[in-house]
Amino acid sequence: MLTVWLDPGRIKRGLRPNLRWGAPLRRGDHYTLVVSDHWRDLQGTALTKSYFKKLIATDRDSLPPDPMTWTIHPPAHDTRKELTIDVKSTLDYSLLTSSLLVINETGKITSGKWQVGKDERNVSFIPDEPWMEGRYQLQVETRLEDLAGNNINRPFDVDLKAKPKEAVSAKMISLPFEIP
Repeated sequence: MLTVWLDPGRIKRGLRPNLRWGAPLRRGDHYTLVVSDHWRDLQGTALTKSYFKKLIATDRDSLPPDPMTWTIHPPAHDTRKELTIDVKSTLDYSLLTSSLLVINETGKITSGKWQVGKDERNVSFIPDEPWMEGRYQLQVETRLEDLAGNNINRPFDVDLKAKPKEAVSAKMISLPFEIP
């Protein structure tokens, strides 16, 4: 996994570096990300070859993820089949595996394993024990971010000249679902 950080001063509108030098990426321009074979992985092993990824810059993403638009696909009870959640947009892989909890109707955390799907647009949960029939809550920490750094509470870049939108202030959002 590689995370590339661009200077927030260059990305956020109205800040000096952005005003002086402009945005580091321009919509429609083509870029190539190069990971050199001289780099080493976390264990210190040299990469076997250089990696090249061609990119095209798109429009600014300034919309926070909205769990209220997600679709939860519950499995049948008495199975260990996965609970699948379509999160509608690409979210941060690491946060997807650490910011979600499944709570049963007695308030107990359901133990199991999270798996992130293709393009980080869905996530599934496989319980350690078979699902019991009943009501559950998917609890989502509002620190969960998309790839542009927008989290559920607020966008990464706020237009200070625009009328402010009402921000979410909770640390958790609960989405109910039922296991039939």
